[in-house]
Amino acid sequence: MNEQMPIPENNIEKFKEINLEIKEPDKVHGLEIIFDEQDIRLISVYNIAIKEICNDEKNLGMFHQTGIVNDPGYHAWEVLGSANDSEKLLKLLPLIHKKAKETYVKFDEMNLFE
Repeated sequence: MNEQMPIPENNIEKFKEINLEIKEPDKVHGLEIIFDEQDIRLISVYNIAIKEICNDEKNLGMFHQTGIVNDPGYHAWEVLGSANDSEKLLKLLPLIHKKAKETYVKFDEMNLFE
């Protein structure tokens, strides 16, 4: 007999990759990694991943230019401390996704999303 277990109302959605884009420099901002997301869990882990990969590991001097902490909505991380190279940033996107997923799993296991 295949019984289905009830799903708790507070069951959180598991990790999913969000759409990261590279925005070319304009007259106001330099090169940016941008995303628009409503899930604060995903926003949190992606902000952590961008900081860790781009700043802590690659020393790009990324600045969280747009977006309030981990609030839902549009976020932009601007390159301030290094040359604007969109190809270099594009190559980092898979590393950012991987780090975000690792952080999500760790936070979920530690019940930090509740």
